[in-house]
Amino acid sequence: MNPTTGSFTNTARGDVVACVCGADSPNGAPIPDASPGPGLSAEDMDRLVADAKAASLAPSTRKTYRCGWRNWSSWASDHGVPVLPARPQDLQRWLVWLADQGKKPNTLDVYLAAVAHKHDELLDPNPARDPRVRRVRSGLRRQAAEEGYIPKQAAPLRRHHLDLIADAAFEPRRNQPGARLETPEQAAQRAVIDIALVAVAHDPLLRSSELLALRWSDINMAEDGRCGLVRIRRSKTDQTANGAFAPISESAYQALQRINPPDADPEDRIFNFSATTLNRRIKAAAQAASIDPANISSHSPRVGMAQDLVANNVDMAAIMLAGRWTTPAMIAHYTKHLAANDNPAAKHLQTQHPPTAKRPRRQPLSQTKANPLAA
Repeated sequence: MNPTTGSFTNTARGDVVACVCGADSPNGAPIPDASPGPGLSAEDMDRLVADAKAASLAPSTRKTYRCGWRNWSSWASDHGVPVLPARPQDLQRWLVWLADQGKKPNTLDVYLAAVAHKHDELLDPNPARDPRVRRVRSGLRRQAAEEGYIPKQAAPLRRHHLDLIADAAFEPRRNQPGARLETPEQAAQRAVIDIALVAVAHDPLLRSSELLALRWSDINMAEDGRCGLVRIRRSKTDQTANGAFAPISESAYQALQRINPPDADPEDRIFNFSATTLNRRIKAAAQAASIDPANISSHSPRVGMAQDLVANNVDMAAIMLAGRWTTPAMIAHYTKHLAANDNPAAKHLQTQHPPTAKRPRRQPLSQTKANPLAA
């Protein structure tokens, strides 16, 4: 290496090569540190950088964050306070205002996360992560709990619920309020899809995004021939698409074969509809089977399978692996009432015999009061 010219000599060939790290070239002209490259302007690279940053969040998260940021921006503009950068005292007032408008604690958390995300590259420390803001958020959550707020959880659709749905699926029904009653043919076409839908969501504990991403090429019969195998290309906890495989029951595999068009392209999506339609169909299928639809959602089959596994004494680590969870917190949340049946207190109570009712002792006649009517 020549420190004067910023070059080095390849000893094998005797070539002199200029070093492109800010030193001058042999002819004295400065060499730039970097080049945009052919076809890429600085604006192009900035756009690609922005696209890459946006891709770090799931589309649903980006949509929710946009909603939270719009809410903050509107509130700040209406109250004449800075939108960006935000001030901790203004964020505290905004959170209190949101709670007064009836927003739930989980919504407050998501909206504040949206503001924090927007500020991440602008300020340090981030005003949305200020301890004063966190204390207000914590206090609002406690106040909501004292007023009776309970976070919603999807009701489970367990294996026996799937049987009920299959039994009721072929009955013609109205799929929208005021809509026409299905013909038997229409009911049959809808029924086979509904049955496959809940079964394939349940067995491999699929999230709605994973279920809707399934393609026909992702479904195979397992090598032992006893069940099917689903390939999950990408998931919430696998954003880089390393992929995973999960088993499905023989009945779920057969349900898929019944709806597989003979001319289907292997890369066609199996369930080609929106997340909203998915949610509506599963709720309607449950209601038709006389299952309370109040908290049924597209997440219900996943919750139900988690509960089925706990009920069959599968350990937590195995359930985490099956459902692609990175922590046991959500499994514990989904199955806490089942776990209560297996804790030490429950086991102790199960060994206890019910107390026998004792007949009251009769007092001797001499100690009873005289009957005023006896004479």
